[in-house]
Amino acid sequence: MLGLERVLILDRGNVELALPPGWTVEPDPDGHLACKDPTDSCKLEVSYLALPPLLPSTPPLAERLRLALDGVADPSTCSPAVTLRRGSVDFAWMDYVFESADTERGERREAHGRLLLAANHWFHAVLTRLK
Repeated sequence: MLGLERVLILDRGNVELALPPGWTVEPDPDGHLACKDPTDSCKLEVSYLALPPLLPSTPPLAERLRLALDGVADPSTCSPAVTLRRGSVDFAWMDYVFESADTERGERREAHGRLLLAANHWFHAVLTRLK
């Protein structure tokens, strides 16, 4: 029998995620939710930010994404930003490579991440997939 997905809803539906069976959701001390697969090989970090209205001079979402990765990932390891609009929400994401501690082997290794920003005039959501 197949397990049913779980739906994570933040702020009365401003952010909704469907998680596969077996994934756990725990608050992280850094202020986001950590969603992990059963094998602990993939983690999704989710943050939701209610912000005041953005100024007209605010950079486009793809540029904010690049600024968010500044100092986190070597720009040469980053994919081009992908952007789209769905209803009133703008999305931008970028894949990147970074060095991470492998807790099972006790060594450092290359890891892969994807940072996604979703925003409209009322909210911003930040999702990071680490693998």
